Amino acid sequence: GMSAGDRGGVQELISIIKSTRVPIICIANDDGHPKVRSLANHCFKLKFRRPMVSQVRRRLKYICDREGFGNISSEVLDEVAEACHGDIRQMVNMLQSWQTRKQSLSQAQVKDYLSSAGKSFQQQPIFDLFRVFFEKNSEIYQRLDKYFMDPDLVPLMVQENYLHFSASEDIDKVAKATDLMSFADIGNKQLRESSRWDLMPTIALLSSVYPGSILASQLMGRPNFPTWLGKMSSERKS
Repeated sequence: GMSAGDRGGVQELISIIKSTRVPIICIANDDGHPKVRSLANHCFKLKFRRPMVSQVRRRLKYICDREGFGNISSEVLDEVAEACHGDIRQMVNMLQSWQTRKQSLSQAQVKDYLSSAGKSFQQQPIFDLFRVFFEKNSEIYQRLDKYFMDPDLVPLMVQENYLHFSASEDIDKVAKATDLMSFADIGNKQLRESSRWDLMPTIALLSSVYPGSILASQLMGRPNFPTWLGKMSSERKS
């Protein structure tokens, strides 16, 4: 981004904005940052805030009705929205995770799910999330819930660290887990290219739930953040 290691990019972007007839959209988390402030002076600012519970309730109800997940009260949807702190993607992921097990959902069940999670979906660090996949006592539905908290990063964490668990000394288990993650990559490509979002539960099982169950054991050392993200960032810069 412009705020990290930029040399002359902001001034060049300002000159383009002054001369172009094509609208340019600039996104910033902090428009008061010193390196962004000069650019902000040449932009029309639109500030986005997290949606309120009352704003997303109707949309969540519409999605549930279309997906055959009926009989959900406004109180239940409010509980989901509050737990996700306005993150609509997390709300949909949470409902999708639960929909694979039930066709209806009560407010008491939602509270039980959130209580078993320990923290709200937005507050759990990724290093805490991915450990659940390798715990012997974790149920499949618990692993699925954790997956949908961050379906992009969780599989990368599992892939980065699955060889760091003591059960990885069993080559047959490693082979099974690796095969499952390979199939998950194929499914994920189909999901991205063809918008096959109905494949997400299957990809969750193949990429994270089953590999973690196969290699459930003690972590040897500290978990690592996915190195793939760093390599991808370097390739894009070059």
